[in-house]
Amino acid sequence: MIAFEKSKATRLFGFAMLSLFVLLALSSPLAAQEPLPQAAPDANNGLDVFADRCANCHGPAGQGDGEMAGQLELPPRDFTQPDFRQTAVPADMFATITNGRLEGGMPPFGPVSSNAIPEAVRWDLIAAVYSLATPATALEQGAAIYTQECAACHGEDGTGNGPDAAAQETPPTDLTAFNYWYNRSNEMVFAALQDETINGHDYTLSEDELWAVVDYSRTFSYEYTDPNAPLEPIEIAVIGGNISNGSTGESFGDGTAVLSAFTPEFAEAMTLTTTVSTDGIYSFNLTDVPPDWIYIATVEYGGLNFNSNPAMLSADSPFLEMPIVVFDTTSDSEAISIGQIHMIMDFQNDALVVSEVYIFNNAADGVYVGASGEASDGTLELVLPAGAENVNFERGYGTL
Repeated sequence: MIAFEKSKATRLFGFAMLSLFVLLALSSPLAAQEPLPQAAPDANNGLDVFADRCANCHGPAGQGDGEMAGQLELPPRDFTQPDFRQTAVPADMFATITNGRLEGGMPPFGPVSSNAIPEAVRWDLIAAVYSLATPATALEQGAAIYTQECAACHGEDGTGNGPDAAAQETPPTDLTAFNYWYNRSNEMVFAALQDETINGHDYTLSEDELWAVVDYSRTFSYEYTDPNAPLEPIEIAVIGGNISNGSTGESFGDGTAVLSAFTPEFAEAMTLTTTVSTDGIYSFNLTDVPPDWIYIATVEYGGLNFNSNPAMLSADSPFLEMPIVVFDTTSDSEAISIGQIHMIMDFQNDALVVSEVYIFNNAADGVYVGASGEASDGTLELVLPAGAENVNFERGYGTL
């Protein structure tokens, strides 16, 4: 039996290799209050949902620095702090996501929400949070320790079927079983593994090494994704579509299509051109492109540019259809009406700041290019009060 070595600088713990996680089975977790996931929660899917539903408060990297964080009664949790992943309990996390924490400004995402997140996806969110909270370096360290010290009993896949498992007095814990981890924090597992009564083969692990092997062992219960890993390029992709005339219903005909790619920061990354077929079809073949690029296809018709809607490729769907609709022009202002107008007034010092947002309707089957018939002459006139200063005009996407 290797004696425990303790000092102010380093604290080492003796543990039984053959029973590393067996002891934990002796303390039964609380009964599950929520249905457990039918499959291992998927962090890759969860990270997509996190970006869409959670990052505005918790920040894109889970650091509690989202754009809305400053508007909340309580600061959002920073998932990247080590104490979070040490103390987090999946059951509590699921309850928080489902029911929210209204006192802190977090809405519910369960059945009571008007835009509820499905149950399985809420579990995927928990996997995403663990992925944001757990550095890949900790898992690399934990995997090496697990292979050397734990796999003989618990198996390479964590199911408890290692070559030495049958010789154990108590079957090794199946680390892939979600009901094992459901009501346990990493801190609880860490504490149980410090028990000096574990019998069997002895070895020493530093505190950091033990945390790392606990972090790694938890990943048997969910699909980990490193949010900081370089994105794998999409090897082969095809972007194309049909170009039609919304005024006549006919195909676009001959012409040139331009494909522009933008980074997530909207910096132009690539521009390609191709010839449109006589029946209005265009196509671009791409190789080794980043999966986070945003694409817009453009054609020129009647001296005006017409765009597709912006879209992104994905590794699961490397074929992207981006139709484009072009229109003839019209100078008939009778077809133009204001659908909505929003006015925001803000008193600042001795000035009144007025912001106006107009939404126009066009009942014609063509693009309104102004009374002169030339879009460059302007399409809209606004009357401003005398003395107006710092006047700015911003066009909406796709407007002239």
